[in-house]
Amino acid sequence: MNKRVCGICIGLWLSSSQVVVASDAQSLPELITSAYRYDGEYLSTIQSLKADQLIYEQALAVLLPQVDASVAYSENNYLQKQEHQGASTATATTGVYYDKKDRDFRERKASLNLSQIIYDAEAFERLKQADHFVQVAVVQMSEAGQGLVGRVADAYFSTLASRQSVVLSEQQIRIGSEALKLAWARHLAGDISEVEVMDMEARILSLKSDLDLAKTEFRNNIRLLELSTGLRPKALKSISLAGIASLNLEEFDVDESLQRSFKGNPELVLTKLGIDTAEFGLSINEKARLPKVNLAANIDWMKEETMTYSSSTADEQNYRTRDSSAAITVSMPLYSGGAMSSRIRESEMRVGVAETDFVSTKRRLESDVRYTVDTLNSLVGRLQSLQKTASYLDEVLVKQQQAFDQGVLGTQEILDAQDRAFQAKNELVLALYDYYSATVQLMSLEGRLDLNLVDTGKFLLGDQIYLTSR
Repeated sequence: MNKRVCGICIGLWLSSSQVVVASDAQSLPELITSAYRYDGEYLSTIQSLKADQLIYEQALAVLLPQVDASVAYSENNYLQKQEHQGASTATATTGVYYDKKDRDFRERKASLNLSQIIYDAEAFERLKQADHFVQVAVVQMSEAGQGLVGRVADAYFSTLASRQSVVLSEQQIRIGSEALKLAWARHLAGDISEVEVMDMEARILSLKSDLDLAKTEFRNNIRLLELSTGLRPKALKSISLAGIASLNLEEFDVDESLQRSFKGNPELVLTKLGIDTAEFGLSINEKARLPKVNLAANIDWMKEETMTYSSSTADEQNYRTRDSSAAITVSMPLYSGGAMSSRIRESEMRVGVAETDFVSTKRRLESDVRYTVDTLNSLVGRLQSLQKTASYLDEVLVKQQQAFDQGVLGTQEILDAQDRAFQAKNELVLALYDYYSATVQLMSLEGRLDLNLVDTGKFLLGDQIYLTSR
């Protein structure tokens, strides 16, 4: 791969007006780690994965031997009274007498049943489908996790950028207020008109309005970050500009990024798995037509006890039986009213829909990758230009400060020079945030955002940023 590496040595300045960050400030990895424990969408994919794993176990259990046992016990008692005419042998009397019989009946029964699928192409295919769904759930969890990292990173950089805008507005108001004091002094001395002073006051009012808007945007970004992570950020670690002596920005190769995206983009992988899902549905419906062979066996044990008591006799009877059977059954659907053929045609259509969806997703992904790569490569040139501008204005500010100290340059001129230098630095920082944010977007499209990348130090490390795109 041919790379054109633009080595941009970016001088990084700290201004006395920058926000002071607390020592317990939250870095991007800390925010992402919290989001992994908090985000409902990501947590739901974990539960979906567990559910699909259980479905696979159920599909596997259908193919294993099924054994069940049952035990039953019953007991009956009834009293029988019979009227007789004649002589009773028990009482040695003649005439009408009654014979009473008391009968107890007890039955104990146990059964053991065994069934086993010998051949069922549909059940075998459903097991493969269940395993496929587990793979889909894993990819869905990966997609949700990478999307979470991307959202938190985007909110993080947006928050830092809006905070930088607040800093710029505050600095401009400070410089403008100093210039306004000088303007009033010059007006009282008769050097400038009151209209010029009023124009400067109007400009300061406009800057204060911009500051209010910047603060509102900053608060909104903080809320967005809070919703994404479940944390209320008290202070965020920003890029430590003074700690980076140089920054090498590589121009991205669009072909290489496309290859990575086509291979690892979670959304594209899911649409490809969607084709497999539809094909499994078609295969299951087709194999439902095939014969099914099952083995069934059972054995029954039964013991009966009957006790009969009468006024003249006592009788006891016992029976023990054991029955066993085994059968192999073959079943095959012959006619279903056209329902089976209809399901097959529906499955074929779903395969076509999934293939179309895959092609559409791939085209959209290619467009997004090309746009992001173009954005990044243009930011390389912009950062190079801003670096030169900021470096030049910094040198000018040093010379004008020397001239001011010597009394050659006025206060207004030195204030203007400070304003221009600070604005140049601010634009450089904002462009750097844009570059990092766009790189996160590209890594997301390539399917390379995950928490492991953050933990291993190959991603964004709070105020010591090292972001690799390779």
